[in-house]
Amino acid sequence: MRKTIAAERLRPAIALVMSFLLSPLCPPASSSDSFDRQAAGKITGVSASASADGLAAAPKTLVRTNELLSTNKSGRLRVELDDGSLLSMGSQTQLTIAKHSSATAETMLKVTSGRVRSRVAKARKGARSFAITTPQARISVVGTDFFLDVTPERTQVVVYEGIVLVGAAEGGSPVDVAAGQMTSVDRHGISRLVLTPEDYEQQTIAETSLLGEVVASTAPEQQPPERKPSHLKRNLLIGVAVAGGALAAGLAARGTSSSSSQTATPQPSVPSIPPH
Repeated sequence: MRKTIAAERLRPAIALVMSFLLSPLCPPASSSDSFDRQAAGKITGVSASASADGLAAAPKTLVRTNELLSTNKSGRLRVELDDGSLLSMGSQTQLTIAKHSSATAETMLKVTSGRVRSRVAKARKGARSFAITTPQARISVVGTDFFLDVTPERTQVVVYEGIVLVGAAEGGSPVDVAAGQMTSVDRHGISRLVLTPEDYEQQTIAETSLLGEVVASTAPEQQPPERKPSHLKRNLLIGVAVAGGALAAGLAARGTSSSSSQTATPQPSVPSIPPH
């Protein structure tokens, strides 16, 4: 009986010692999870339905790395990263922020499908590493504004501002895509560069804008055509001056003619009266 009571009293102490000895072998799951889920930014706009790891997205919600951001067929989502970069997701889009560090200016995104506009902030110091991978392509930029349309068959790249380096996922030499140009990457490689039609550029911007948001062109604002100075007033003055000159000349000529005629006209002689 005494042995049983002693064993019962020792059991908690033995359990405590065993847990202490085994703790280095089994680190808490939260440490690994916190490493994989670093804060990357916040949601600044939502239209219709969007989610982060299956939970409904809402403005000002914190966004972490390795969270799956997704939108439905009518959803839109905008995320502002800690470095000031903006990610605007269109409908039926899936995106993951694999890595983001403001300290090292490194960002890596994975876009599985859908349409995404990336407005990448320039690094305050040093160089920036901003890369996006899709099933077909690898894209890297420094500070620029561009659009991606990702489907299972191809990745289309439309550049609004700056230069984007586009390469195939399988490797090979990448190409520079400048502002106003577009290209596509599929299983055959990178297509040739073409100029982006203005109406198509506006369409791609609209596809990633929040519903009800006014779509602004990325092209430099067109200055109104320079107004040519009007010569109406000058012509009127010239006309008046010419008319005045002609009138003066006519009056002068008329006065001269009248004077000449008076001089040339003989005066009648007065007959003399003979003396008586």
